Amino acid sequence: MKWNERSQPRAGGLALLVGVAGLLALAGCDRPPTETKRPVTGCDVPPAAGPGRVVWSAPVVIPLPVGWNAGSPSLVVERGRMYLALAAVQAGASGPPRDILLMAGSGGGWSPPERVSEGERPAGAPRLALDARGEPHLLWSVQLRDSTPSGLSWRPDALLHRARGTEGWGQVDTLHRSEVLALLPPARPVLDRAGRLHVLFKGEPEPRRAAELLHQVWEAGRWLPRRSLNRSGGNAEMMVARDGRLLTVFVDGVATIPGERDINSVFFTLSGDGGVSWTPARLILRAGRFPAHWPQIAQNGDGRIHLLWQRDTTGGILPHVFEHTHSADGECWAEPVRITPPDRGLSAPPEIVSDGAGGLHLVFAFLNNSRNTADVYYAYWERGQWSPPERMFEFEAMGGVDLVRDEGGTLHLIVIGRSGGVDQLYHLTSAPGARRASEAAARRLRGNG
Repeated sequence: MKWNERSQPRAGGLALLVGVAGLLALAGCDRPPTETKRPVTGCDVPPAAGPGRVVWSAPVVIPLPVGWNAGSPSLVVERGRMYLALAAVQAGASGPPRDILLMAGSGGGWSPPERVSEGERPAGAPRLALDARGEPHLLWSVQLRDSTPSGLSWRPDALLHRARGTEGWGQVDTLHRSEVLALLPPARPVLDRAGRLHVLFKGEPEPRRAAELLHQVWEAGRWLPRRSLNRSGGNAEMMVARDGRLLTVFVDGVATIPGERDINSVFFTLSGDGGVSWTPARLILRAGRFPAHWPQIAQNGDGRIHLLWQRDTTGGILPHVFEHTHSADGECWAEPVRITPPDRGLSAPPEIVSDGAGGLHLVFAFLNNSRNTADVYYAYWERGQWSPPERMFEFEAMGGVDLVRDEGGTLHLIVIGRSGGVDQLYHLTSAPGARRASEAAARRLRGNG
């Protein structure tokens, strides 16, 4: 593993290529849509300044049990505590992961992994959140059917949930099960000001009905009746805005020529009443025959909303660039700008986090075709400009990344990568003020690499 202290995160490898390509195929992105021009133009007020790009601490290894490989990290940092969920499989075992693990961390280190799932069926894509009491809730996808379509390692058809209380873990409950749909990973759960946990996922509102984006709320120890956003949708993300509203970005088709669909355009909607009603979805990007994937959403300290997504620009289904837009009010959106990795390859789903002022941090994994490596990159945006993506890590293969910001403004990055045939789990934090020493260390690493 090569580590560049001055740069930022990424994930890759053959496993990443197969996994991302499989999920995109499940989302139906292999059907060529029709290209049209995007109707929204930029009309924004000038963005505020940010404190600048960060320098990362040296990576700290989080020990995994001997003989285990892990991926799909989901991290939560709150009130001085850290929780990390992973999808795991025993090294050498064939097929997808079957265990969902949870680790707790603090300044003194990390606890041994605790198994949360039953481990009898293929499982993955954990999503972690803390409730109003600070107790962890885990969502994950699982395959309950015995058969798997040819060419796929697994086909998730159910969404499970488990919560921990004062007396330990509760029972596993099935939040949703699909009879026909291959479920996409749910959005990251979010906690609102009233202490309710919100979950957004794609599924059938009733058996044998077309799939829609569904919203469900956990309140007072139970799930409230689910509501539909009345959109077929695809990948989606949700956040709670500074004013308490729910903000959502998602991809969905747009009717074009009769009999054809634009599969993956980008939309934005919001709710001011906790998800009871939603504003009409605003079209942000008309993707045409160049589909968008894995949209992300964040909000700056000045209230500016940021949307970022992956996109294919070749007419295929494998995304390799990112596009970003922002808005001061959710109504007027800046013209999207493109962030292009320095080499050709396949990008993994990105992670974005606000710096709490006027800037935005981006971390992404990238399967580098030119170098045959799995790289991790970091970039920073402020005042309408992106810094060039800089490589942080170089691996043989990649298991995933996750990026969060704690209440004190420190960024926390989890990276899983393979080096020398061994998977390692790393934790990094932002280290403002250490720029000079960090850049010197990075120069030494580059000289040795």
